[in-house]
Amino acid sequence: MEMARDYAGALIRPLTFMGSQTKKVLLTPLMQSPRPFRVSNHNRSSRRGVMASNLKDLLSKTLDALLITSGLVTLVLEEDGTVVDTEEFFQTLGDNTHFLIYVGKHMLQVLGDTEEQTSPGLRSRHKFTIG
Repeated sequence: MEMARDYAGALIRPLTFMGSQTKKVLLTPLMQSPRPFRVSNHNRSSRRGVMASNLKDLLSKTLDALLITSGLVTLVLEEDGTVVDTEEFFQTLGDNTHFLIYVGKHMLQVLGDTEEQTSPGLRSRHKFTIG
């Protein structure tokens, strides 16, 4: 009889442990792990690598890394100037995506088809002025 109790106790302990681990996994909010990104200021004079799990985190770390303290900012893809302003779009981007950040007076202003200065990092079909 005593041997049966020892055997039952040995079975119950792992099941209890498994139950607590299952609760931990199911009840822990789904947090995405940070991913690597590259960020530069508008003229690429400062370039940094940051790890971020969401858009808000990326913006915060970018401002810290590039020592930006004030002003309205716009985050764009370096490859084509696409503005990144939604979490859903941000989550579709791959690791090591390169961003440019424009602050205040350096913010992009779309001018349509006028022959103004083309912003660095943007394909020539996009006409922009920085100013």
